[in-house]
Amino acid sequence: MLGTGTIPLIGYQEVAFGVPPSAETALADGLPPALLDLLACIGQVALQRGQPLYLVGGPVRDLLLRRPVMDIDLVTEGDAVDLARAVAQRFGGQVSAVSQFLTAKVRFPLWTVDLATARREIYPSPGALPVVQPGSIHDDLARRDFTINAIAIDLTPARWGHLLDPFGGYGDVQGRLVRILHDRSFQDDATRILRALRYEQRLGFALEAHTCYALKRDRGFLDTISGDRLRREVERVFQEPMPERVLGRAHDLGVLGSLFPGLQWGEEHRQALIRWREEGREVSPLLFLALLAYPLSLERAEALVRRLRLPRRWAEVVRHTLQAREIVARWASPPRPSQVIESLAPLRPEAVEACAILSTEQAHRQTLRAYLDTWRSLRPRLSAMDLLALGVPQGPWVGRLLAELRARVADGLLATEEEERAYVRRRLHTLKEEP
Repeated sequence: MLGTGTIPLIGYQEVAFGVPPSAETALADGLPPALLDLLACIGQVALQRGQPLYLVGGPVRDLLLRRPVMDIDLVTEGDAVDLARAVAQRFGGQVSAVSQFLTAKVRFPLWTVDLATARREIYPSPGALPVVQPGSIHDDLARRDFTINAIAIDLTPARWGHLLDPFGGYGDVQGRLVRILHDRSFQDDATRILRALRYEQRLGFALEAHTCYALKRDRGFLDTISGDRLRREVERVFQEPMPERVLGRAHDLGVLGSLFPGLQWGEEHRQALIRWREEGREVSPLLFLALLAYPLSLERAEALVRRLRLPRRWAEVVRHTLQAREIVARWASPPRPSQVIESLAPLRPEAVEACAILSTEQAHRQTLRAYLDTWRSLRPRLSAMDLLALGVPQGPWVGRLLAELRARVADGLLATEEEERAYVRRRLHTLKEEP
């Protein structure tokens, strides 16, 4: 194993580590001892089979940045599935998720380890899925999206802790830069455009100058990506800690408009969401979809649903946002709480929240906040069982009267349970006269 000092960067240069002083130190500092022991044991099994083993990609980047490591991604030269089965048998794991690309997961009681066969990739055309062939660790690193993810740590016992960095990723980690590995990277796979912005904003990095140029030059290649793949990348943006930063950067670089014409995240969005967060309000991933859909016409919204092949829940958020926007636009005077409840209750809350954030009328924003904070949760004190006990016939009248009670409670017309009972008794006299 390596001691402190310099780290051999295979194919690049030998540099002195700042902090931590070696990849071995980064492993020891960043991973629990029991997990380190497990990785050492897997490395020993790989050695016995004549297969080099490496920790690769995001986990290495995060170790070097002293960030929590969420995944354990291992690459071996040779059959990863056979190695996974051997490891599972030796150490009591369970193999799952075997794929056509010779990858597998090994689940242990405390951890899940992803094992992949080192491979090379060839893109037959822009946006197409790559043709995959087994390869070397250097082939595997060369196929990756950015230099900061094209770093590996050798886990073979005799070379434990050696850093493989053929593209200068360590220097970019230190310089806090997101850099593509070659000029056609975004043309080969334009989903890397959104990935670059996610890493930049999440890690507090910056796009390297040529990478930024290539991103703007090649953003039109987003048209080559299927709707399903594009939607998955958008979903990953929504799941970032601060999606608005990624969306703002995408807007500034023209990426949102290339993703779908009409999408925007301008200063209005930024300031409105800042105020929303400052109020201590929850921000869910699908709220960002609603905020993006808010300015769209009905025709463009349906085109967005088709382009991204949105699942039912997502499509509802888009459509309900436009419905909520139109409902609010018809409020010439302050509506009664019961009217607001009746019109907005069928809609998804993200749609209403988007209107509360982006509506230009302060009175409308206040009404929508009142609905979200109080009115939508108002219920009568009487239950369905109470109504039946009062003599309301079983059937649709129970639901109808509960809705009437709710409306009057919201409007402040029924303040006590006794007032609700009195209202029900009065209505019982009129039930026979109504359809």
